[in-house]
Amino acid sequence: KNRNIILFCVAVLIVVGLIVYNKYFSATKIAFVNFQTISLGSISKANDNAFIKIREVSVDVLDRLSGFDMVFVNGMGLRVIEEQRTLIQQAADKGTPVYTTMATNPANNITNLDSVQQKRVQEYLSGGGRRNFRNLLNFVRKEIDRKHSSVTEPGEAVKRESDILYHAGVKDPEEELDFLSVAEYEKFLRENGIWKEGGKK
Repeated sequence: KNRNIILFCVAVLIVVGLIVYNKYFSATKIAFVNFQTISLGSISKANDNAFIKIREVSVDVLDRLSGFDMVFVNGMGLRVIEEQRTLIQQAADKGTPVYTTMATNPANNITNLDSVQQKRVQEYLSGGGRRNFRNLLNFVRKEIDRKHSSVTEPGEAVKRESDILYHAGVKDPEEELDFLSVAEYEKFLRENGIWKEGGKK
C-alpha cells in the first residue's frame, strides 16, 4: 500500500514538473506563414537563442498552428481558401497568439494581440535588420509567451532608413551595416579591403 502511495506521489510530481517546465521554461515555438525566404532567412540569422525555435509553415498544414506559441502571417499576397482562413482563426480563438502583417484582404487580417503588443511587433518588423528581428523574437518569448527564463531583455525598435545600401557585416557579423549613399558604401569597402578595382557595381 505504501509503495503504491509513493508511486502515485512520484507520478504526480513528474506531471506537475512537466506542466511547470512547459509553461515557464520550454522553448518558444514560432510559426511563420507566407513569409519570403529572404525575410525568414534574416529572422533566422538574427536568432541567437536556442530556446526560440522558428518554423516555416505552409498554407497546406495550417491545422498545426495550435501547436505553436506564436504565429506570424504575412498577409501580402496570401492566397488561402475559406477553410484555410478558418484554421488560422480557430488557432487564434483557441488562444494561440496570431499577428498578421500587411493584409491586402481584410478577411485575412487575423490578429489577437493587444494594442501594446501589436505596436511593438509592428515596429520591430517594419524596422527590419538583425537587431530588430532579435528583439522581436525575445519580445515574443518574454512578453507574449510569458517565459522569463533564457531570454534577453528586448530593446526598443531601431528605426532604419528605407532607402539604403547595406552590407552583411564584416567587423560585426551580428548586425548589417547601412549606408545612405554609394560614396559612403564605397569608402567602407576601400577602408576594409573589400573594394575590387574595376569590379561590377
